Order: sequence, then structure tokens, then C-alpha cells
Amino acid sequence: MHRFILAGEENRLRFGWRYEDREYEEVTVTSTSPVLTDPLTGDLTERSSNERADKARILEASWRIGLNEVFSVEPSVSWGQYTSNVDSADYDKTVAGVTLRADF
Repeated sequence: MHRFILAGEENRLRFGWRYEDREYEEVTVTSTSPVLTDPLTGDLTERSSNERADKARILEASWRIGLNEVFSVEPSVSWGQYTSNVDSADYDKTVAGVTLRADF
């Protein structure tokens, strides 16, 4: 984070990078009987199968621009690359936004 004065108001630049590593287990619930009578008494058994592993690399940037002593506006953008061992879960994502802040 870098703070500086521009046009007599406080400004702040922020750049960031984030890495996420997630692992999931898909749990399949199966019945020991063709007709479920009471799932609380053991009529169900759980079986774990298929692990999913996701990784995310995310870049972020924002600039808080002071408008006066109370208000500031903060445009931001982030871009992420999401990969997984499940092909349908691979994607890139870009998010942009503008925030109006009031500090008092």
C-alpha cells in the first residue's frame, strides 16, 4: 500500500496477489436397504470418492482517491485464473468496481 497527497487530498494505491489451494472430497451417500426407514439409525452409509483440487491465482489493484475530508472514491479491479482437476471448473474471472466511501 502506498499513500500520497494529490490535489491536496489523501490517496492510496494498493496492489495485491493471492494464491488459493483448495481440496474437496465428494461424498456419496448410499443406502444399505432399498427402502430407507430411518437415516438416524444407520440405514445410510457414506462412501467417499473423487477428490477435486482447485488452485486460484488472483491479482488485485485499487486506488482510493480523496475527494474531501469525508468522501473518497475507490475504483478497483481484480483478475483471477482458476484451475481444477475437473475440466469444467477451469476459468478466468475479471471483476471491476467503484466504491464511494464516507469516513467520519
